[in-house]
Amino acid sequence: MILYREINKNLNKEIFINDRKYLFSEIIEKINKKSKFLKKFRNQSAILENSNKKDFLINFYACNKNNIKTFVTDKISLKKAKTLELKFNLLIKKKIYQISSKKNIFNKKISLILNTTGSTNSAKFVYLSDRNISFITNQMNQAMQIKKDNHELLFAPLDHAFGLGRLHSILKSESNLTLVDQINLTELFRLYKKNLCNSLSIPAKILEKIMMYNRNFFFKNFSNCKYIQISSGLFPVKLRKKLLQKNINMFINYGTTEVMRTTFLDVKKYPNKISTEGKPFKNVLIKTNNLKSNKGELLVKGPNVAIGYSNKKAWQSKLKNGWYSTGDVVRIDRNKFITFLGRTDDSINLNGINYSISYIEKYLLKNLKVNNLKILYSYKKRQLFLFLKKKIEVKKIYKELKKDGLNFNFNKIFFNMKFKFHKNGKLKINDFKKIIDKA
Repeated sequence: MILYREINKNLNKEIFINDRKYLFSEIIEKINKKSKFLKKFRNQSAILENSNKKDFLINFYACNKNNIKTFVTDKISLKKAKTLELKFNLLIKKKIYQISSKKNIFNKKISLILNTTGSTNSAKFVYLSDRNISFITNQMNQAMQIKKDNHELLFAPLDHAFGLGRLHSILKSESNLTLVDQINLTELFRLYKKNLCNSLSIPAKILEKIMMYNRNFFFKNFSNCKYIQISSGLFPVKLRKKLLQKNINMFINYGTTEVMRTTFLDVKKYPNKISTEGKPFKNVLIKTNNLKSNKGELLVKGPNVAIGYSNKKAWQSKLKNGWYSTGDVVRIDRNKFITFLGRTDDSINLNGINYSISYIEKYLLKNLKVNNLKILYSYKKRQLFLFLKKKIEVKKIYKELKKDGLNFNFNKIFFNMKFKFHKNGKLKINDFKKIIDKA
């Protein structure tokens, strides 16, 4: 119920959902009406489908008002809902379906469940509390100092930590808001201009693609942008500098679903730290697992750490004495600003030498001048695979690798591959894994 109570009750502020404008008083009225209907399901659990932004917004806060634990997900069938490893009482789409009358199996502190794959590409159900969300959104609003005249376009799916966190942050403030149902560039540019927006929240991977291929068009349409808030996604430093040159501020944060909004960077305030992911919020503690160095795997402790996973053993393996092991390798300077260096599972040993897969990918993308490529290592087969969107002469690939002292061979190179992406901009790799299994 905490999140419902925290909504700013300035009923005159405006919420745009696509082209339709609502006064917030209308939205609150709809939330309260749905809440009355859901009262009979109080303290139960529900799957909340992110079908469209209006229904999601109303259902999410109506559920929260009734202490209904919500598993937020993309479109899901009733049949699939029943096969999940978690047992839910309700499936909320446009209609409400009863799935099970069993008592809840969840911890009382849990209010929200998100499905995430993160950098490991293995699905995890992450348990969050109202206090997790309340803490990180309070910290973000204080740091960003959003004013009444702000109108933010939220261009992100709401079934992910970034989009849901931004939604609640804005609704807690007095800022106006635009939500977009269709996550495509045409709608982004059209609605930003039509609804008179002056700020933007967007996943880092999507913004990177826009600026790589539509940079001039982007700056022309977003010339009045006060700030851009991006998700944790290691946004390239050269693009950060381009935005700053255009007097567009950036708010950057590091955090996974398990440790949302661990750090924060106001680029205009700290231009000399533009290559970092910022420093931790108050009451969030960070350190590395290397006692002798400021470089190592990042460990996080504080009120932003999630309650756990549905798989208790998996969570216990990540949490020791309250410290969550992120799997990210960072360097922490004396002022606590962190610089991302890679992943603990990103390093592979080839011919007795350790290599970083992400480093090789970035190097080849730049020097081969290609838009998309992916490197995957199969530990089962002990083989390295390269996937490319277009055909390139193999000799050229190895010539570029040797220029940087990267003396190894791929076991197999695949050309003319289709690259598919999630709504948050991350690459889907399951098709590539199937190809490896058959290789």
